[in-house]
Amino acid sequence: MTELPGDQTLGTATDPRAAPKGDGLPAVIAGLLVAFNLLCQAVALSGLLFTGALALGVGLSTSLLIISCIIATLAMACVRGMPGMAVGALQNVPVAALLPAAIVLATGGIDGLTPTEAVATMLALLGASAFVLGSAMLALSALDLGRVVRLMPHPVSAGFLASAGMILVLAGLYRVSGAAEPSLQGLLEAGASHGPAIALTLGLAGAMGLLARWRVDLGPMLGILLGIGGFYAVLAWQGLSPEDARALDFLPPLVSRSDAIGWSPALFTAIHWETLWAQTPLILAAAMIGVLGAMLNFTGIELALRSEIDTRGALSATGLSNVALGLIGGSISYVSSVNTVSASLLGARGPMTRIVLVVGLGVGLVYAGEIVAFTPTFVATALLIYMGGTILSRWLLSQWRDQPRADWAIALSIVVVTVLFGILPAIALGIVTASLIFAISYARLPVVTQLRDLTGQRSAVDRGPAQTDQLDAQADKVLTLTLQGFLFFGSVEQVLDHIRAALGRPNRPDTIILDFRKVSALDSAALAAMRKLEYLGEKHGTGIVIAGARPQLAAALLRIEAMLTDRSAVVFAPSVDGALEAAEDRLLADHAAGPWADTARSAIADALQDDALAARLLTRMQRLDVAEGRTLITYGAEDEDIYVIEAGRLAVFAHLSDGRRMRVRSLRAGAIVGEIASYARLPRTADVVAETPAVVYRIDPGTLDAVLSEDPALAAAWHKMIAITLSEKIHRTTLMLRESV
Repeated sequence: MTELPGDQTLGTATDPRAAPKGDGLPAVIAGLLVAFNLLCQAVALSGLLFTGALALGVGLSTSLLIISCIIATLAMACVRGMPGMAVGALQNVPVAALLPAAIVLATGGIDGLTPTEAVATMLALLGASAFVLGSAMLALSALDLGRVVRLMPHPVSAGFLASAGMILVLAGLYRVSGAAEPSLQGLLEAGASHGPAIALTLGLAGAMGLLARWRVDLGPMLGILLGIGGFYAVLAWQGLSPEDARALDFLPPLVSRSDAIGWSPALFTAIHWETLWAQTPLILAAAMIGVLGAMLNFTGIELALRSEIDTRGALSATGLSNVALGLIGGSISYVSSVNTVSASLLGARGPMTRIVLVVGLGVGLVYAGEIVAFTPTFVATALLIYMGGTILSRWLLSQWRDQPRADWAIALSIVVVTVLFGILPAIALGIVTASLIFAISYARLPVVTQLRDLTGQRSAVDRGPAQTDQLDAQADKVLTLTLQGFLFFGSVEQVLDHIRAALGRPNRPDTIILDFRKVSALDSAALAAMRKLEYLGEKHGTGIVIAGARPQLAAALLRIEAMLTDRSAVVFAPSVDGALEAAEDRLLADHAAGPWADTARSAIADALQDDALAARLLTRMQRLDVAEGRTLITYGAEDEDIYVIEAGRLAVFAHLSDGRRMRVRSLRAGAIVGEIASYARLPRTADVVAETPAVVYRIDPGTLDAVLSEDPALAAAWHKMIAITLSEKIHRTTLMLRESV
């Protein structure tokens, strides 16, 4: 049974952490009770699947289901972090998906099949679903993708599980009502002759539910015992024998040992492979529901018992056990959260519970045929209805209070489709719904994380005050959009909306830079939508720059480029900083003052607001012509010279830990360099190299000392200029940091 501890487990009995410690009598009792519970489930599920033409295989099926519980339980001992009392169980919910195929085989829906072939084919269906589930789990474990399964939207997962619960309820009613098929229509068309059996079954199922409210670990089992005991007490009171009850359909048909189909390798040759292949969709559906159920059970145990399970190891162990079960015709089985927590509630702590459980199941395995033959049909059916109703309540009915109405409606719609059309259309609806939920949710994520003009983001170029003032005045002419995540048909519309809004302003930007450094991928629909950028740029006379894209996006960008015209408004830049620098240069080139209006004298005069004082300072500085490629400042050097650039460009290179150098800034005319290390008396932190032939003015500590003694006013002016320059740099950095938050 697929269970996640919820209201029915955590809210009943006592807190498992408060139960008495130890691994003695409580563990033995817990192991025996859980073994009894699993035996009852095996009988109920086997009796549901193996009826009619499949009845000769009911004993074998029950044995294989018991073996499935044993192997699943032993597999739990191999999982790191799994509680010592954790037990495995056959899973009714995923197997319920195979019920339509079981009915076809049981009712002789395939002409020409012998009972042996029908039984072999049904066992092959069970085994194939377990094998596919196990293979999927091994793949998830090997690729460490268990967390991906958890991405299934909750309403879709809840809908799948609630649908499987509904199938169990309908199947139970089908079994006792004489309906033609386990569907709502079939039940409505069934005659009233089976009314007493239906009432008896529903009454016992309801009693089990009421008892579960008292003790979820003991109540249902007590209900089963009361049902069986009451049944045989009534037989004795009425003077009826078990064979009389069997004739009245209160006990399943008795299959003699000579007629019963036993397990042998020859069953493989009796499989009707065409039927098996035709039921592939149901097998895949059972495996998919099984994966979801297993992950939910892992989570349920972690939450209920405050443990941390190695999910990857659990998937591996469960996958191997199911592959093995699949090869022998066993059923989908994995850890049971309800049985594990029930054992904990009973005081079990260590592996003794598993040992007792395996021994108890082993004894049940020996007497599987007798257990099946003498378990009242209505008791086994009531257990199915109780389990289905519990699952339906847990994943649908009780969700009404806890889930948004839209989510609850999605789960309900999947259940309704299951009732009206079957599990496969419901799974198709769930997959489509999950895809839509993912697409809509992802489209709502903010793909544009930052939107900044030149006030908040500027290139790594230190310019003189004249050019800096020009860029400040035209800061809104360059807009940078920082993007993130996966750009697809939904999220790319956010980008277009931001661009449309920017281009609709009176002071629309001349350049829009799309920062692609955090974009992980683009789909084909997003590529087509990016074509709109070209139209928007051309319409408004704005250049669109796609900058900083990762190497893995190269193929996608080539497809975008192939769609663009020769004179497109959309261009590409290898880096965001380069795109910003080019945009700034275009703004400065268009300005009436010209691109290189700053000089060393104008920069000093701007800081001191005194041209004469600036001229005096330059007379005390040394003018140097610097050849292209010459290193002006060397990393690690301890000189304290300060430079003011007159013309040309210098580049600042940082030294990386792997020995490489990286260009981090560019310096233009009017910029000051070297002042921080000089005033802080620190070694140089970078190389400064001439990118082009340059002219600089240098002042060294000795000259400064001489100026201080000879012309204190001039020295004060120098220190004032440095203080103003540093404060402006700090102010601009603070503004950019504030904009980036």
